[in-house]
Amino acid sequence: MIRAIWEKYVCNVSENQISAVLNIAFGAWGACTDADRLRVLTAGEVIQIARKKGIPIEENYAEKHLDRLKKLSPENTPSTLQDLLAGRKTEVEMFAGTILRMGKELGIPTPFNEFLYHAIRVLEAKNEGKIPGFRGGAFS
Repeated sequence: MIRAIWEKYVCNVSENQISAVLNIAFGAWGACTDADRLRVLTAGEVIQIARKKGIPIEENYAEKHLDRLKKLSPENTPSTLQDLLAGRKTEVEMFAGTILRMGKELGIPTPFNEFLYHAIRVLEAKNEGKIPGFRGGAFS
């Protein structure tokens, strides 16, 4: 049960955040190797943390998960992207914020999640009208 929860967390942290920053739907995972590589690298940080905590997630879990992603409707968009598009706050604290804290605590570098954390916070600030010189509505 714990492993299944962590596997879901791997997916949420990597797929949600990469989709949000790149403004892409699930169809990108099977069609764009660069987008998929970013997903895998981000997932790898979560997997390293899980394994250090004794959770037996396979190191290549994210690569194997691509087959499942390809079966989803390519138009589906993860919740973090949906939130940004609707001008709402995201789950970035629960995703990247938590990974940053755990990585620091365990001595595991998390550069992809650090980038995603700050990038999504900028997009939230943009939606809130806190970015001077930006004209427009919600993230698009």
